[in-house]
Amino acid sequence: LIKAASEYEATQLWEERQKFGDIMQQMVNEELTKSYAVCWGLQLLVIDLPDDYETSITSTQIQKQNMLMREQEQISAQIRAETTVIQAEFRKKVKVVMAEGQA
Repeated sequence: LIKAASEYEATQLWEERQKFGDIMQQMVNEELTKSYAVCWGLQLLVIDLPDDYETSITSTQIQKQNMLMREQEQISAQIRAETTVIQAEFRKKVKVVMAEGQA
């Protein structure tokens, strides 16, 4: 398991926990197969990193999430603006049709 961990940088261990866990399970199964045993599931619950490093990784993740959130907010604002334009065009057409109908 230490061999598997040594192939990853600390940020990768944090960001690719599932992949790392899958590799660890595969390695465990390779060893267990020798004694006719199988590991059905392996959960990587804790990755213990130095506090400063973990704080840095957490801060980076928060910044990435904030950037994604801002991008989604921009997309939402653009969609709302486009919807407002469509509504205005529709209202304009309704007024024209109503005016022509009364004429």
